[in-house]
Amino acid sequence: MGLINKSSKPFTQEVEPPALDSCKFQIGQVRLHIDIKKTREFYARLPKISENCTCSDCMYFETEVIHRTNKLFDLLKKMGVDLSRQPNINPDGLCCVGNTKQDKIGYLGYYFVYGKVGKTSKSTKIVNVENQVSEVSFNDAEFGKHIQLTIKQVEKDKLSFDFYIEVANPI
Repeated sequence: MGLINKSSKPFTQEVEPPALDSCKFQIGQVRLHIDIKKTREFYARLPKISENCTCSDCMYFETEVIHRTNKLFDLLKKMGVDLSRQPNINPDGLCCVGNTKQDKIGYLGYYFVYGKVGKTSKSTKIVNVENQVSEVSFNDAEFGKHIQLTIKQVEKDKLSFDFYIEVANPI
């Protein structure tokens, strides 16, 4: 059961209520099967971004950027992701690319979510040798003007949400 989108704009919706340990999510033409409980447990063990890096860009991301309303972050929170915590790489899964445009700063990063990519008819999908979707990319239409996203199946039950986001520069 799902909603029918009669407008020309794609939308993101939960197909099942988020109170369950697992849930199906629909992003435009892509269905995701997510283990919310396992994702929450994973993030409970990770350090805060500011524990990995104390530069002003990482601090700004943790204290300001993740609290802004946007479709990507709202979706990740529903999937069980604690946006203030990230895997300890680069050194923290987050990299500021600096000023991208006047009054804009860009960030590259990723969040892991436990689950699988389900059915999709999206043209940006990449299929592996087992005929399973291994990667799918999204652009401005799904998440807004300043967000790019690629979801990768990095393990059998683990997804990586690789993102690029531009936000207002605090300086």
